[in-house]
Amino acid sequence: MMIMVAVNTGLCLDSNDLIRLKKNGVSDQTIQLVIREKAIETCLLTVQDIIDMKRAGLKDDTIQKLIKEESFIKASQPVIYGNNIKSIRFTTVKDIIKLKKAGIGDDVIKAIIVYCAQDSSDEERRRSWEFLKSMGLIIDKRQTP
Repeated sequence: MMIMVAVNTGLCLDSNDLIRLKKNGVSDQTIQLVIREKAIETCLLTVQDIIDMKRAGLKDDTIQKLIKEESFIKASQPVIYGNNIKSIRFTTVKDIIKLKKAGIGDDVIKAIIVYCAQDSSDEERRRSWEFLKSMGLIIDKRQTP
């Protein structure tokens, strides 16, 4: 018997996907959030994206924050590396994994996600800004042509 979790799209989680997520250490809470937020159906993330983030060492609460702030990734642009200031346009799961592999902590990654998310409250954004600023990190959200 195969379990299907889906909406009216061709993309859905099947029992094999759920097993893959569990075997790769993804918590039940994260899987439930993936289902509730329709992260797979809306093409926000793939099952492999979630597994890759988990294997890279991201904690479940960071993955959950990313899923909750889905507009953060959907509204972003391609990665652009600046000449002297080394700016990063942070858009994909691969970018997040690169930051994690470079030694950036989950707290910093979550703060970046919250600060850049369109639906974060002013208070959440302010707290994230202060946290990042205290570490010498400044997020520049200006749009470039």
